[in-house]
Amino acid sequence: MPLPWRESASLILAAGNELKILFLQRAAGGSFSKNRVFPGGVIHPDDFSLKWEGILSKTSQTNALIPPGGARAPCLISKPGRLPAELGFRICAIRETFEESGILLARPRSRTATPAASLSASDLSVWRKEVLKDGSKFFDLCHSHGLQPDVDALKIWSDWLTPLGLESGGKRFDTVFFVAEGDETAMKFELSQEEMVGYQWMSPMEALVASQSAKLRLAPPQVYECSRLAQFSSAKELLRFADHRQQFGCALTFPIRYKCKDGMVAIFPGDDAYPEKPDMLGESLPLTSDQTLAELRSGIKRLHRIETDTQDKLSAFHFNITLRPGHCDPLVANPESSMRPKISQLTGMFASKASTKLR
Repeated sequence: MPLPWRESASLILAAGNELKILFLQRAAGGSFSKNRVFPGGVIHPDDFSLKWEGILSKTSQTNALIPPGGARAPCLISKPGRLPAELGFRICAIRETFEESGILLARPRSRTATPAASLSASDLSVWRKEVLKDGSKFFDLCHSHGLQPDVDALKIWSDWLTPLGLESGGKRFDTVFFVAEGDETAMKFELSQEEMVGYQWMSPMEALVASQSAKLRLAPPQVYECSRLAQFSSAKELLRFADHRQQFGCALTFPIRYKCKDGMVAIFPGDDAYPEKPDMLGESLPLTSDQTLAELRSGIKRLHRIETDTQDKLSAFHFNITLRPGHCDPLVANPESSMRPKISQLTGMFASKASTKLR
């Protein structure tokens, strides 16, 4: 029985001594249209083809693997006759980033090969259009120019399964997120106009504040991940942490949504109210409660949840647990928090700095 979602990969490109993240804006009509998103998209069968073993170095193939004992989301369980899942999802993230933005994360396989950065803009444009039409052409691009996808640069970060009730056009996705270092000034863009209409580099806090003030839209995974990324001051600090935490693997994040009297709540693993066996297939009726958000939260000791009001605007982020396996905490924002700034304080602090101008 096929799963009721599609597998995909996404890339968080981080740059600068003052951390900024690359966001793309989807064209109207696409999945999650008008949202700001990280580059990425649905897997192609060739992303997992064993022919990549002839291009990827043995070291790269080994370094990408989750160590024994590390957490492994279901989509990261490798299948016979295919490239290990950790490699296939990395290739997908690199290919999709190239398709959507024109950025090619690849490096020479030998000293005589052509560096990706030295390929002419016209050559890259021709190849990008070919890959857009047929994802299998990405292997041809790398093979023809003596390149290998720079899978070593991508650090596995998280895995998100679209919660029930948030489908866009009936679509759900199981998305593996990676982190890699980019260069805000040196990277050259050629956007896929069918999918993307603009790009911008923003700090995680700028993105959160702009989302809170309705200047842009972030999907729940972007809101959550920006709240984690906001804990880092620079790209190199983030990449050092991401490289270290890879040893712990990657667990599945599947939020459970409840509709309450005064809004919605997304409950995450680790919260005392998170079900022992969550309904991922949608076999049960949508979860509703005649309680308010505060009433539903009352008496819960271990909290890991995001609450939104009836306008789907973030009202609180409650978190008082330790994330496992070996991940960083999200930035808490709720009226009861005395240890962290409130959303209103953050908005006032950063609103003057938040730029949403597209390029």
